[in-house]
Parts: sequence; structure tokens; C-alpha cells
Amino acid sequence: MEDFIEVEVWFPSLELKETLKIKRVEFIKICGNISKHNFTRLSNVTSNIKSILQRHNINRSDEDVLSLLGDFYERFHTDIFNYHGSFLVEQFNDIRRGIHKYLEPTYKNSIKYIDNNMIRYEFKIPMDIENDFSKNCFVELLNDIRKEPYVKVFRTYNSLRKSY
Repeated sequence: MEDFIEVEVWFPSLELKETLKIKRVEFIKICGNISKHNFTRLSNVTSNIKSILQRHNINRSDEDVLSLLGDFYERFHTDIFNYHGSFLVEQFNDIRRGIHKYLEPTYKNSIKYIDNNMIRYEFKIPMDIENDFSKNCFVELLNDIRKEPYVKVFRTYNSLRKSY
């Protein structure tokens, strides 16, 4: 079970100031749905926000919750999610580089150069890969490993890791 984070919120549309305990996955899903739908398709989102508020003994009508969608989005997407953006990109980059490093031995053991210029090459495909589609995926994956990842290793500021 994911931990709850505490977030101070000010929803001016309802003149509501509160500290909410909320799961990250909750606000990410809510913000994602607000991003891709207009208010006529957000009944699930309003229900989710309403239940979050009810966990804090705040009871509001559906109409009230609809009016705070913009405030919710601003606080949890614009403020918090963007705050974590560079750290998330750092983590994705580390994963990409980890996969690259993990596959390098497979690449080195599979590549066979056809000429001495090391320009023309082919890959030795493992015997247990029999399907043509799977063979093609293997070759494409190793072709990706031939190149260094585009983004160099980087670290975000520690200040972007402390809250939430």
C-alpha cells in the first residue's frame, strides 16, 4: 500500500484551506483526467475528489467539487507534479542507462562484423528465438544499444527531492 503524503491546499473557489493526506497515485490520476477531459466527462474525478475531502470530514456538493477542479489541478499538477518533474526525468534516465548497460554484454557477444572496416555487421541471434517478429525485435534492440543513450547522466537539485 502506498503511503499518504500531506499537502497544504488553498482552494480559493471554495475558500477552503486544509492539509490533505493523499496518495500520489490519486492526485496523478485525477490530474491526468482533468488534463485530457472537459468538465462534462469528469464525474469520476469529482467522485474521487469528493471522497478525498470526505476522508477529512469535509462534505461538499458535486457542484462545489466541480468548481474546485481548477484549484485542485493548479496545486497538484502545476505545483507538485511539476516540482517532481526533473527528479522523475532523472529516474527515467537512470533506468534507460541501466537497461543499456545491462544489454551491452549481449550486444558485444552477438555482433559479428562482415568486413574489417567494422561498418557492415550482423547479429548472431540466439537459437531459442525462433519467431521472425521476435528476431526483428532482438536486432532492433541491439541496434539501439550500438548508440550511447542521448541524455547524459544528470542529477537534480536535492531541494527538488525534499517535499511531498
